[in-house]
Amino acid sequence: MKKQTKNQSFPNTRKKQFFNLLKNKFRLLTSIGSALLISSIPLLVTIFFDSSFMMSLFSNNEYFEGSSLNEFGNTLLLQNTLLFSSIRIICYVLLFITLGGALRVVRQLYWSEHVKLIKDLFKGIKNNLKNSIIFGLVFGLSRFIFNLIPLFNLNPLLSVLIYGVNYALIYPLILIGFVYTTLYNGSFFRTCYHSFLIYIKKFLWFLPFIIIFIAIPFVSYIPANKFYIEIVLLILMLFLIVPIYLLAYYGVSLKSFDELINHTYFKELENKGLSNDECN
Repeated sequence: MKKQTKNQSFPNTRKKQFFNLLKNKFRLLTSIGSALLISSIPLLVTIFFDSSFMMSLFSNNEYFEGSSLNEFGNTLLLQNTLLFSSIRIICYVLLFITLGGALRVVRQLYWSEHVKLIKDLFKGIKNNLKNSIIFGLVFGLSRFIFNLIPLFNLNPLLSVLIYGVNYALIYPLILIGFVYTTLYNGSFFRTCYHSFLIYIKKFLWFLPFIIIFIAIPFVSYIPANKFYIEIVLLILMLFLIVPIYLLAYYGVSLKSFDELINHTYFKELENKGLSNDECN
């Protein structure tokens, strides 16, 4: 861990630090977005072929009986959903691996450390590889289940329960746990346990970010015949919106960790990167 440079010109709050970084490191943020965009190419290709198949399926009268798909059409729909939803799990893992590297870069920015984008990105990927794969798999499997739910006549209450557990618990734990792993060591289950406690104690702090995180996957519900809109929105989000989101979210996470963890157990991390003048 590098020694922090003492500089009274640093911002003295995470909020001020966020706006300072947004102003002065915007070009670096778009570079992070470029890395995320490159790692999402397999996902974008998958969306293209998945949507192309769906357009072909629903435009072919051979697969319909009246206004509904016939048995053969439903079989093709199920096979297509299983195939591309499975492939997307791998795509999400690849994206999360790059996110692990991006989070290290953002951490270095908040710690006021010198950043070498390529070096820090790959170091973050290497150091956080295991956790990135696990979180990517969890997210990918949740999306896999979501894609299958409409194809089965599940009890409505069961469907609501599945959606609720993912949106209210799984996704928030992924968000908080991912940042947690860039700061502290520990098993995956220990990370989830501490992330859950932080989530409960600072729920209102994280709520806006959770809502945004939940909203992003809904891009995938754009009709197949307008898949190009989905692709353009994903490119825009990954290149510009997600890096800014990560910067804001990491700042809030650091503030909560300083209060709940660092103040008691890791004094050397408390307010790291901030001016000593009235840090909070």
